[in-house]
Amino acid sequence: MLSKSIDQGIPCRGIDPCESVAKVARSQVVETRVDFFGETAGRRLAAELKCADLIIGNNVLAYVPDPNDLMADFQVTLAPEGAIRLGDF
Repeated sequence: MLSKSIDQGIPCRGIDPCESVAKVARSQVVETRVDFFGETAGRRLAAELKCADLIIGNNVLAYVPDPNDLMADFQVTLAPEGAIRLGDF
């Protein structure tokens, strides 16, 4: 999904706690770091990059160790006019 956005000139980054998933994403030219999306990761991302206009999370809520930490990440990572799309399917 992110590789198609990159093909359209939309800058994207991936975050996944699983190295094997990140490796596949990287093979599709998606810069991906291995990490859990949480406040600590969000602060690192916000310091390194500008805030995200869109955050997409698929199959996240069932596996994230701390949902409150996930929401805290969104607060520091998402741009003021940004949007979040979470889907666990």
